[in-house]
Amino acid sequence: MWLSARGSDNSFAGCQPLAVRSLELRLARRFGDLARFAGSERAALSDLRPQVGLRRALAARVRAYLELDEVAAGLDRVAGRLGDHERALAAHHQSFVEVSRSLEGLTKGLYRAQVHADVPERILGCEAWIAAEPPSDTLISVIMPTHNRKALLELAIASIQEQTHRAWELIVVDDGSIDGTWDLLASIEDARVVALGACACGPSAARNQALGAAKGEVVAYLDDDNRMFPWWLAAIAWAFERHPEHDVLYGARVCESKSDSLPELEFEPFSRELLARVNYMDTNALAHRRGIPGAEWDLEMRAAADWDLALRLTAERPPLGLPVRAALYATSSPDRIGAEPWAQLHYAEAQRRAAAGRPLCVLGVDAGSGRIADELAGFAERGVELAWLGPATGAETIYPGLEQALERHRPDVVLLDGLIATELYLPLLAGAGVPFGVYLSPADLELPMLRSLLEHEDCIGSWMAPAGDPQPSLYDGVRGALDDWRTSRPAGVQDPA
Repeated sequence: MWLSARGSDNSFAGCQPLAVRSLELRLARRFGDLARFAGSERAALSDLRPQVGLRRALAARVRAYLELDEVAAGLDRVAGRLGDHERALAAHHQSFVEVSRSLEGLTKGLYRAQVHADVPERILGCEAWIAAEPPSDTLISVIMPTHNRKALLELAIASIQEQTHRAWELIVVDDGSIDGTWDLLASIEDARVVALGACACGPSAARNQALGAAKGEVVAYLDDDNRMFPWWLAAIAWAFERHPEHDVLYGARVCESKSDSLPELEFEPFSRELLARVNYMDTNALAHRRGIPGAEWDLEMRAAADWDLALRLTAERPPLGLPVRAALYATSSPDRIGAEPWAQLHYAEAQRRAAAGRPLCVLGVDAGSGRIADELAGFAERGVELAWLGPATGAETIYPGLEQALERHRPDVVLLDGLIATELYLPLLAGAGVPFGVYLSPADLELPMLRSLLEHEDCIGSWMAPAGDPQPSLYDGVRGALDDWRTSRPAGVQDPA
């Protein structure tokens, strides 16, 4: 409260201490309130410190997450680019596969052209020579089973009657036909045509029945849906007279194409190893002296019976490969045995019998690592014939080139060291129709061509020894895989009629 200024200055001076003290009290209270407020705020700030630290930690984590998102986005971009590269690599690999397949076909054609380059000239020369020879009186028995093919049978019989060689007999066994075949046979007035009846026991039984009735020095065969070239019997008589050291011979055939292309001439120089894999001695181009060991047909082999017969007839001595056209071979005839679903089992059985009678032949392709050489070293102890391509140490036979090795050794299977060597030699292997296996390294498992190579129709499998263990069962694995491959896909088999 302010006092009046009236009066003297002494009156104001007396009041001054009271006013000051009142102001001081009021200020003290105000400062006390401020102090208490500051204290409470300090306490509140103390309580907020952990929260501030937590917020700072959360902020740091958020910043880290944001950085990780940036890293993840960068990785996604890198993965996208890698995906583009992988797709491009897959496209390039597919192009390589297509080119490789084209090379397979080209290589196969070149391989066949090289092996058979002089066959047409030899055939023309041999046929011209035989045509100029004087006639022979060697009696030849031609055996022909038939079943419900009356129209085709008439053409087949006519091709025998048109032979330039006149000393023959034709034994036709009617294996239970119901289409008038027997009436046709009965109407033939040629005394050289002999008709026999059978009880529908199959072509092998019919041929054995005809063999028992044959009178000729030599036996030849013709299926009822094929036709014989006019000079074939003359060629057979000429060949056996001039080559008494041979009891078996085979000729060429002209095969009807299964596509729209022209017929093909087929003749293979004799190779026992090749015959164990491929039937190139067809019934219609086969002849043998009557009564020789093994000259009978296996009743269990309805399909591939001619292959089985050829393998048995050539087991001890090679036949004479006669470059003369023997028969026109049809592939479009109805009711062909070779088209039956079960026929493949008989082809596989013929191959199994052939393989059982001779040692396994393996060609090893060593890329320089020495791994496959070490693995195959024990094969020789199992009676395996080994040949080598590459720097294998201590190998029995080393060839400088795969083509030369395939031609000279005729292996049952080729084992290659790694996928790179496999990819390199695949066109040539496929052209020759030789099955192959791959001995893998751990690095091969990362290569993009692994799957396509292992899915190739001629690949029998792959092997890789465990670390520190030389895999003692590799021989059994290769042998079993080769048998499975033969069962699923017999190589180069020609279907019989």
